[in-house]
Amino acid sequence: MALRLALLGLVVVSGIGCGQTTCDAYVHANQPAILDLSCGPTDLTNVALSGPCSTGDAGGLDSVFGPKMNSIAIASPSPGDCHVVLTFATGFTFSTDLTFVSRTFTDPPGCGTQVYAAPTESTVMVNNPSDTCVDAGP
Repeated sequence: MALRLALLGLVVVSGIGCGQTTCDAYVHANQPAILDLSCGPTDLTNVALSGPCSTGDAGGLDSVFGPKMNSIAIASPSPGDCHVVLTFATGFTFSTDLTFVSRTFTDPPGCGTQVYAAPTESTVMVNNPSDTCVDAGP
């Protein structure tokens, strides 16, 4: 009987540890808005951000636009309106306003509630002209 209680105690203690690990797995990050380009790669030379998006971790052009990607992810660390201007080497510019709002994510029981920023419009079409598209190579 003592062995059964000892094992039961071990399971309960182990369950608490696993519960904390489970809560850590539910960390909910801010959600980005996706700007879908007509093609990829492009001759995109600059991404200018204003509003709360400009204070996020954009990390420069390389982090928001990969060399062979045809979309750009713009996130905001907090709710608010962001203005985005894309500038291409051909001279074509595209601008849009993105609105981010607070959303609430309720974690599994015992883990709490998290608030994060999410765009009201998750995807925006850019429709950049074909002369902004470059050959991806082999």
